[in-house]
Amino acid sequence: MIFVTVGTHEQPFNRLIEKMDELVESGKIKEKVVVQCAMSLS
Repeated sequence: MIFVTVGTHEQPFNRLIEKMDELVESGKIKEKVVVQCAMSLS
């Protein structure tokens, strides 16, 4: 499992979330991914 967290700061960190989505959708990451994204918009 991969756990991704970007914290709870008011400024979003969408780039990381978007890249993780891309890697999972392309099949490059096959593990279960859990994301805590708080203020991010992705």
